Amino acid sequence: MNKSITVAFSGVMSALISVLLMAGSVVWIFAYTMPLVCGLILLTVKESLGKKYAFIVYIASGIISSLLIGADEGIFMFILFFGYYPIIKDDIDRIKNKLLRILLKLFVFNSAMVLVEVIVTFVFKIPFEMIFGRFTVAFLLVSANIIFLAYEKLLFAVKIIYNKKLKKRIDKYLK
Repeated sequence: MNKSITVAFSGVMSALISVLLMAGSVVWIFAYTMPLVCGLILLTVKESLGKKYAFIVYIASGIISSLLIGADEGIFMFILFFGYYPIIKDDIDRIKNKLLRILLKLFVFNSAMVLVEVIVTFVFKIPFEMIFGRFTVAFLLVSANIIFLAYEKLLFAVKIIYNKKLKKRIDKYLK
């Protein structure tokens, strides 16, 4: 593979991720959806270029987004979970024990989401809205875990579709 094309492709993907995360800072609902979409982009980078370049794109886009946008919940969600998870998902999926594999995934996800909220609320003093009263935290954690389980299925489907339909076309341009 031509190194200059690989680096250029990585740069374009980093810029695309940064723009999508910037959209998340402008439109409220995108703050929660764009980190997921950016994770899907990183999955395609991993499938085409490998883990090394996927991590480089993840780090570069995280730094660029942080510098351009600043303290934003969507960026923290990307940096603390949705950016690296699609890259390491295959490694976690290699664990033979299904219960251990699921518990590890849920632990990583929940730890990251709680850390995001702690950073946003206590470090950057962005207020945490108690829209459901005392049940807000429980409601958010349950709904976030449901979304995570759907995201797991989405990652699996995107990987299959990408490898069957798009990988050959993209790899043709990367050579």
